[in-house]
Amino acid sequence: MAQPFDGDNRLSMILSKALILAEDDQIKASDIVSQLKRSH
Repeated sequence: MAQPFDGDNRLSMILSKALILAEDDQIKASDIVSQLKRSH
């Protein structure tokens, strides 16, 4: 299925990170969790 952002690498990267951060309570990697806690 084609997405409206296919071929736009920057937008694809932004959206993938946004989707990950939308469920940041499920992130288990300690280095990432510590970075998220500093940014709040």
